[in-house]
Amino acid sequence: MTTIKYFSLIFTDFLRKIKLIQNFAITLAISKNEFTSQLNKITEESEFRLFEHFITNDKKFIGKISDGCLKISPKKRFFDFSLSYLSNYNGHFVSKDNSVLLNGEIRTLNSKFIFISSFIILIFYSYFIVSALFNMEFLAALFLLFHCSILFGISYFFLRNSVTKCKYILEEELNNITKE
Repeated sequence: MTTIKYFSLIFTDFLRKIKLIQNFAITLAISKNEFTSQLNKITEESEFRLFEHFITNDKKFIGKISDGCLKISPKKRFFDFSLSYLSNYNGHFVSKDNSVLLNGEIRTLNSKFIFISSFIILIFYSYFIVSALFNMEFLAALFLLFHCSILFGISYFFLRNSVTKCKYILEEELNNITKE
């Protein structure tokens, strides 16, 4: 195993522990064909998300549904402050005893993006904190440390909330599919 893959596995495990990646599994009492047709009714087939706000239809998700695989994300809407669209669901579904077993994970953004941006920000802040400490400016170093922790804390809670909200929206819509 290469060093990069090993480090990626460790970082993914870390993201699971801080709940930025969550497993999601649900069994629905519906046939596989009916499930895919109902899911296609509420999912827009697209991976280009730049002008997603301007698409006016009643579909709740955007993504790709293929034979047994699923990659969807809640659709962006104007004035939606839940940020659930920052998360996406990757998984697969199989038919089992006239029901559908859905299994996958909900993750926020991209793990590589989170790692690289965190690494750059930490290097940036550590440079200024160390330079402030060597110049005997403890107040400046303390302020930078406080600012860095607030920056990471707010980002973390927004991203964690987006995973939780995405999980809630997905579970609610899948239960609505079985009721129809």
